[in-house]
Amino acid sequence: SNTSEGDMRDAILPVGLPLPNTHVIINTKSELLVHSDSIFDGYLGSKNNSCITYINGSKFYNTGDIFTYMNGLYFCQGRSNSALKILGQFINPISIEAKARYLYGHSILCAPVPIKSKVVIFLLNLSDSDLEQNKKKLINEFRALLPKGCKVELCSTNEGSKCLPSGKIDRKYYNQLAASSND
Repeated sequence: SNTSEGDMRDAILPVGLPLPNTHVIINTKSELLVHSDSIFDGYLGSKNNSCITYINGSKFYNTGDIFTYMNGLYFCQGRSNSALKILGQFINPISIEAKARYLYGHSILCAPVPIKSKVVIFLLNLSDSDLEQNKKKLINEFRALLPKGCKVELCSTNEGSKCLPSGKIDRKYYNQLAASSND
């Protein structure tokens, strides 16, 4: 990366230091691992404990967050995968986009943005009239993919999708757009 430490500090805020009796490690993939006496073997009701790693006999929780450590401070860089955390559950945005494409064809792109207990789903290349005609059905379809109690708000845009040079949706742009519409 060609980002200097000064640029990084200006771009993101540190998250602080570990709590007492808590030990953190940044692994070789830059993921934050946390050890404390209160770490359990995975999520309640889930048999998958892939989030647990043992290092020298100690149990660590793999947060899935990418971190750097500079000058005694921890900086969060984002997620190691594209999962969104909504009401304490991780949701893969690809499943939401797959549902949109199943319903409307491959020209549809979508950018789900979590805000507290709701998800704003931007449906790109879908006309406002198509959205209005099918809004109730779409909300029910998307709600089935999300945690119970999660509200769904739909927005359409035919201005063209904001994409990164890699061709992936620029989720930062849609996060900012959702945050500004939430004010």
